Amino acid sequence: MKKLLLSAFGVVILGALANAQVIFNVKTPANLAGNYPLTVATGGWGTPDMNIAANAVENQLVFVGPDTLACTDPENGAALAGKIAVLYRGSCEFGAKALRAQTAGAIAVVIINNSGAPVAMGAGAQGANVTIPTIMISTSDGALLRDEIIAGNVTAFIGTKVGLFANDLGYKEPFAVYPGIASIPITMTKQAGQYEVAPGIWVYNFGNQPQTGSVRASITRSGGTVVYNESQGNLTLNPGDSIFASFPVYSPAWTQDFEYTLSYEITSGGGADGFPDDNNKNAIFTINNTTHSAVPIDFATGLPVANTFIRSGNAAPNRYCAYMRDTTGSQQRLKGFSFALTPNTGLELTNEFIEIEMYEWNDVFTDINDATFTDLNPIAFAEYSYTENLANVSVYAPTSDNIVLQKGQRYLACLKQLTDNYFIGFNNGRDYNATIDRYLEPVSIVESGGTFFSAGFGTNTTFAMGIHTEPLNVGINDNTSTLVSGAAYPVPAAKVINIPLGAKKEVSNVIVFDQLGRKTIETTGTMAGNLLEVNVEGLADGQYTFNVIFSDNTSNTFKVIIRK
Repeated sequence: MKKLLLSAFGVVILGALANAQVIFNVKTPANLAGNYPLTVATGGWGTPDMNIAANAVENQLVFVGPDTLACTDPENGAALAGKIAVLYRGSCEFGAKALRAQTAGAIAVVIINNSGAPVAMGAGAQGANVTIPTIMISTSDGALLRDEIIAGNVTAFIGTKVGLFANDLGYKEPFAVYPGIASIPITMTKQAGQYEVAPGIWVYNFGNQPQTGSVRASITRSGGTVVYNESQGNLTLNPGDSIFASFPVYSPAWTQDFEYTLSYEITSGGGADGFPDDNNKNAIFTINNTTHSAVPIDFATGLPVANTFIRSGNAAPNRYCAYMRDTTGSQQRLKGFSFALTPNTGLELTNEFIEIEMYEWNDVFTDINDATFTDLNPIAFAEYSYTENLANVSVYAPTSDNIVLQKGQRYLACLKQLTDNYFIGFNNGRDYNATIDRYLEPVSIVESGGTFFSAGFGTNTTFAMGIHTEPLNVGINDNTSTLVSGAAYPVPAAKVINIPLGAKKEVSNVIVFDQLGRKTIETTGTMAGNLLEVNVEGLADGQYTFNVIFSDNTSNTFKVIIRK
């Protein structure tokens, strides 16, 4: 049985899981369309049962105003009438807020949390008088929708659609299989069989009539090249039934760094689908140079994308861990870690101090269902001190420990939450429930109150940490060659860096990395006598690490300042 943090995190997780059939589906604008995580007001409220399709609502979203906390009567009652009212958590009870919107004529209420993921909402003194649907969404999702709501462009559906339409095939987020690693260094994928995508998805008949249909799985490389395209047809489902559509495993030699999109497309064979919003699902994964992560990365920066911020309900210290295992023996050297935080309301991250530790996870491991955490051997350490308020921004913490990752070894990279002043960055863009069932491997792990939970906050919320590595043959080698003629010059450089070589002149490669460990230049350079010249005109100002690799696979590393 998977261990979820229901007891430790109570209000943060329990409400979201309890209303799994109720959705908040943004219909327009198209670029924001889709389902967003929510909690639903239940228990002590007078709100309708949102698991009954007839109680669903759909309309435009409108902010209450000018007091968006709705702790006073809204002045834009005419604009709210017949619409879905939007307001913020804070200052007064949830029930009182919703009742003011209801009195103004709103048909439903969306409350935006002021500090992280949606939580369960107490009814307070007035909740029993609220008879319209009331839900909460996360701080980050509220911020994403805010400008379009103000512009009057957002319409949404709140409720369950089960049995609402005659023809309605679709999927449920927890039951689509995704790649277990959303971002992986290319050196761990260069041979066929090293990194696999095993598409599969449960197709549901949400409609009230028997249906036929099909589902297609495809993988598209950035630039539009389709590299995988398979389909399952002749699916027949009675109302309320589901069927698992599986596809051939795709596990080629991934030899180039690209962003890929795994897509599922469900088609109803019984006529137009009454609710097509859940017919398509896309999941991005990345073959890149440096970053191992369970969540999607920004391909330009190589840093993980955090779209929601949460923390343990237990007081600090707690640990949030990313899992990694190099099954290929690709000989990666650990470089550092990346993560994101956001402060409590009214606070800043400036002067916050973060510690990250990498452990060999040596417990006997069969699968995630019996995972234990009693034999953790610390092998690497990194720290990060915030000198400015980089809220919601992924940052990079290098490690000076010269650690080479070993084939088959399991690792945990854990961020230590030292205070309760901030929330930790997670990503809720995909639910790994079916993926974990497929591979029986953990994705992200949380230690709360001294207890480890192998499924973390739940399979739909994944720690947004990047583990950054480099190939072993890039960087300082134990048998480094000597640049005998002196240091590289000029420093700082603007257009060309000159690297004096001694007797050893057979250069096979020069690789230049920025301070985040991203490869910026790969070249052989130009020899001029005993000087190796490297053009750096395309580099922005900053400090860079140069790795000069010789034909015998020895190398030398040094740092250069670029200033134009």
